[in-house]
Amino acid sequence: MFNLYIERYETALTQFSYITYRSTCRATKIISLFRIAVCKKRLGEYKLAQTILKMIIGTPEGYKNYLVIKLEIIHVKLLEGNIIEAGSDLEKFINFKEHSGVTRLYIYILYKLNRYDDLFKYANMVHKDIYVDYIVLRTKFELNSVDENFEIAFEDLIKESKRNFAVITTYANYKVFNGKYNEALQYYDLAIDNNYTYYSAIKNKETLTKLLEQKDKFSEREFWNKIVDNIVDGDPEVESIGYFKLFLQDSCVDFLFNKKVFDTIPIVEVSLKEFD
Repeated sequence: MFNLYIERYETALTQFSYITYRSTCRATKIISLFRIAVCKKRLGEYKLAQTILKMIIGTPEGYKNYLVIKLEIIHVKLLEGNIIEAGSDLEKFINFKEHSGVTRLYIYILYKLNRYDDLFKYANMVHKDIYVDYIVLRTKFELNSVDENFEIAFEDLIKESKRNFAVITTYANYKVFNGKYNEALQYYDLAIDNNYTYYSAIKNKETLTKLLEQKDKFSEREFWNKIVDNIVDGDPEVESIGYFKLFLQDSCVDFLFNKKVFDTIPIVEVSLKEFD
C-alpha cells in the first residue's frame, strides 16, 4: 500500500500482482485486483482499469463493495473525458450525501460543466467537506462573486486542508488578481513547500517574479494584461489534488443490505472462474 500512496505505481503493481497470484484467499485477491486497477488508472491505462473493475464488481466481494467500485469506474470515465456520461452514471448515487466519494466527484463534474447554480445548491445540501468547500470558494473567485468573508473562509480552509497545495495556489492567484503581489509570492512558496512538483504554483511564482522585476517597463494596463494572460490555475481534478481515495472493505454486510444502496444495484452475473 505504501508504494501506492507515494505514487510508485510500477512498484505497487508488482507487489499487488504477486499478492493476487500467491494468495489463497479470494477476498485478498479481489482487494489486490482493485488496487491494481487504481494503479492502472493513475498510469493512464484507462481501458485496462475499466476491464478489471467491471470484472471484480461481478464477484460477491465486489458486489458488497458495489458503490466504491462503481465510483472508480465513473472516475475512469471522467478521466477519459466522458464527463456527461460520468455525470449521468453518478446521478444515481447523489442522494448519498454522507459519502465523500460521491459528493466530491459530483461537485467536480458540476464545476467542469459550468453548472454553477447546481453546484452551489448541491454544496448546500451535502455534509461539510473540504474539497466541496474548495470548489465553492474557487468558483466564487472565478465568477468574481466574493464577499467580505471570502478571505477569512479561504484562510480557514487552508488550515482545514492541512495546507493542500492546490487550495493554497488558488488563494495565491486570488491575491495576485487583487494586487497583493508579495502576499501571493508567499503563498506560492507555501504551496511549493507542500508539493515541490506542482506546476501551477511553480509557473505562477516564476511568472509573477519576472513581471514584478520588469514592471517599470510596462504601463499599468500592459502589466495587468500580462498578469491575466499568464497566471494559471491547475485543474482541481479531485484525485490529482489528493481528495479521492477509495478502499474496499473486507466485510460490508451492513452496506450491502442498506435499502437505499441496494435499490441502486442492478442484477449482475457473478463469475468466479478467474479466481479458482
